[in-house]
Amino acid sequence: MLDRLNPLGERVEGNLLPKEYRSFVGAWTLPNRHSLTVGELALLFNQESGTGCELAVVPCEGWKRSMQFPDTGHLWIMPSPNIPRFETALIYAGTCLFEGTNVSEGRGTAAPFELIGAPYIHAERLTEAMRARKVDGAQFSPAYFRPTASKHQGALCGGVHVHITDRERYAALDVGIHLLHAIRELYPDDFIFLPPIKEGGRSFIQLLSGDPRVENPTVRPEDLLNGYDRESQAFAAFKRQYHLYD
Repeated sequence: MLDRLNPLGERVEGNLLPKEYRSFVGAWTLPNRHSLTVGELALLFNQESGTGCELAVVPCEGWKRSMQFPDTGHLWIMPSPNIPRFETALIYAGTCLFEGTNVSEGRGTAAPFELIGAPYIHAERLTEAMRARKVDGAQFSPAYFRPTASKHQGALCGGVHVHITDRERYAALDVGIHLLHAIRELYPDDFIFLPPIKEGGRSFIQLLSGDPRVENPTVRPEDLLNGYDRESQAFAAFKRQYHLYD
């Protein structure tokens, strides 16, 4: 197979998805940002699943693990209509969690996953709350938008525009978890997690996060993220055996 680089670089972020939470949105025990290329993932899956097929990976030329997509000098080709830019892909690793809530993740706008909001949110109030949290590599500005599709289609939504101020330090999951917590804290009577897709199944936020504690309002973001850091560090050490690049 021909390898493809990982556009988000070498940073590893997030908790490891438990096997019992695997679904169409998370098919393997990986963190949100795993830093592996497509070929390295294939090698890992082939070995760890016991498949043992004959697999040869043709590596990319000129790519190093420390490089993010802008460092390659290539043009960004959208992997999805909702991932129009590299910055979207980086932000998506955290704000994808909002797909499991009644908050718009910006689908139906020109900045999906960068614009986060809902009709019940006051943009300036949420922006002030997020700026006070001082998340690494990120800044927030107030935003009002009307999605042309998906959640709250045609309705005026207040919220924030997520900006990357330092892509090397940007902590996508920190942004997602803190933003989720801030909205729920400010609007406890309006914010909800969406019900399971299938009756008797797990909620969508559990499938996305792999952690039912995300739904618990008494669990602090710091407690979640500190635990995720330990899991991501363990995965970072484990995955080195499958590296094809320095």
